[in-house]
Amino acid sequence: MKKIILTLALVVLLAAPGFAQTDFPVFGNISSDTAGSVAALVKYVGTTAGSATTDLACDAATGDLAFRVAGVASTTVNSAALCGATVGTIDVSDADCNTWGEVADTINATADWRVVLVGALRSDSTDNTTTTFAVTAAQKVEGIALYFDSAVSLTTSIALIPENCKTDIRCFMTPNGQLLENPYAGRQADVRWIEGLSTYATTGTFNVYSVKPRNKAVGSESVSTIYSEATGASTVLKQLTQFQYNGLRGRPHEKVIVRITDTGASSTFFLRAYGIQKPIQ
Repeated sequence: MKKIILTLALVVLLAAPGFAQTDFPVFGNISSDTAGSVAALVKYVGTTAGSATTDLACDAATGDLAFRVAGVASTTVNSAALCGATVGTIDVSDADCNTWGEVADTINATADWRVVLVGALRSDSTDNTTTTFAVTAAQKVEGIALYFDSAVSLTTSIALIPENCKTDIRCFMTPNGQLLENPYAGRQADVRWIEGLSTYATTGTFNVYSVKPRNKAVGSESVSTIYSEATGASTVLKQLTQFQYNGLRGRPHEKVIVRITDTGASSTFFLRAYGIQKPIQ
């Protein structure tokens, strides 16, 4: 009986959305804020099932995140009013909640909500840097994708992970809503191609990061810059082709994030990256 149960568990694990157990192409193509530059994924995991008014919104004026359960403010989010004065709302300009790490820890400390960072680093600012959206149902099995507002964040980011996982939080959680501490364990990414441009007032830079997360109620991450190079002149496409035959390899058990970062007013972001994600032998 024990053998049968273990076999069934393995079948369920391999059938679930997540990371392939073979070499797998990973890529991204960003031409606007809502065309691939995913910062994070959020989902309601509480017990008020089936409510059409259990939702999340990102305020158009401030970028603040408002959480509701069954039509009223979620009492477990910002319950101690450390992230602004409103329970159920995270004031992303508040000094205690103005980075993605602080916002993630605030959300994951609750029993009802979960968040994972995709293209965002824990040190990235959240102060009105998320593309705003109206109330959106939070009980969707895949969760809600939060995108960078690139003109404010001054970043456009591609996480080189399987495409379906960029917008599906199930890749990062167990079926009962527990975060996988490191969903990239046993994997390694190999970058082969990067190209992009932005319109900027000062400077633009391609940065490639290797990131090891520790997804917990109080999370952490280690970030290594494995490549950095200036982009082309403002509005001019630049290609990094030197990795075609000898890939730029991320660290074992980590994800790779490819990013354009500008230091001043910017717009018209375009970024494309391609690589291979491999199991560690």
